[in-house]
Amino acid sequence: MTVFPFTSRNLKLDSEDTFFNKTLNTEDTIKHAVCLHRKATPGAQYVEEVLSLMTLGGLLNGQPHIIHGGMLATILDEVSGFLFVVNKDLGKAPGRGYSVTAYLNVSFLKAVASQQTILVAARLTNVTGKKRFVDCEIRDGDGNVLAKSEALFVATREAKL
Repeated sequence: MTVFPFTSRNLKLDSEDTFFNKTLNTEDTIKHAVCLHRKATPGAQYVEEVLSLMTLGGLLNGQPHIIHGGMLATILDEVSGFLFVVNKDLGKAPGRGYSVTAYLNVSFLKAVASQQTILVAARLTNVTGKKRFVDCEIRDGDGNVLAKSEALFVATREAKL
């Protein structure tokens, strides 16, 4: 496994990623976040999976001691999209633009408690032209799947939207 900087946690001059690098980068929100991926096998077209460990604080709750569902959707979307950041930075993503979320279908399976570290795994399942399909899931420390998503991302030509 290769540790990869979770670049959406880094401050950027153009205000990109401020939600994750400022708003959600506190002791009471997402205390820690790290991403990992397996080294691409020789000849592989893409890195197909990224993993993220995130430690969640108490200010993300919707119910007492339970993370808000909208926050879980945000985490699933962020890690799914980070799959394309990793590929782009490794020179494996086609095009020069961004991949943006076209849809995100989330299934909430079990309550996600705050004050814990979760594992978020995103897997690229299909690439067809500009369309990129990703499955993602959130697991607790015991390996239980707590939430999952299916997403469609669309590649843009340039950074401008």
